[in-house]
Amino acid sequence: MALARSVAPRPGLLLLDEPFSSLDARLRETVRTETLAVLRETHATSLIVTHDPEEAMVLGDRVALLRQGRIVQIGTAAEVYRQPIDLSAARFFSPLSELEAIVKDGHAETPLGPLATPGLAEGSAVTIAIRPAGGVEIAQQGPGVIGRIVSKRDAIGVDICEVKVNGIDEPVGVRQPSNAALAVGQEVFLALNGEHVLVFGRD
Repeated sequence: MALARSVAPRPGLLLLDEPFSSLDARLRETVRTETLAVLRETHATSLIVTHDPEEAMVLGDRVALLRQGRIVQIGTAAEVYRQPIDLSAARFFSPLSELEAIVKDGHAETPLGPLATPGLAEGSAVTIAIRPAGGVEIAQQGPGVIGRIVSKRDAIGVDICEVKVNGIDEPVGVRQPSNAALAVGQEVFLALNGEHVLVFGRD
């Protein structure tokens, strides 16, 4: 109802400040979809403020990341997600498993295997940021690096796992489709997926 009153006068610009924050998760998704449909139908230019990265990705034709009141990056949702300007920007979208490495022969060697580092100078110190969704793939058989599942939670069709790997201080976070065959204490094989792994230079 409030949205209808707002768009009725055909405003040139509409500001929505955390419009869905008070809704439960299931209702939020429904209302969000309906709101987006109304905004597109009315062709109202809308500025939506949110701290929810999924919401920004779903709703935004363009996404602007703010830090201490200043825009640090702006682009399409895909651009900002796939090519974050720095490590802090990458952390906005999800928790990360972060490893430190050195570039050698165009690659960074990690306990999970080598990772290509195009454009970075030989000997550069880098931080490898592994996203939990897609950054590492878990399999019950090789190839890959052996790890042990130390935590597993079911999140409605998705397994949220922590896997301990030799040479990495903190367990690696992994989100992947639910697999009842995986259990805490089980040895598994991990393989990096470069598409969801980011590399940032360290000063």
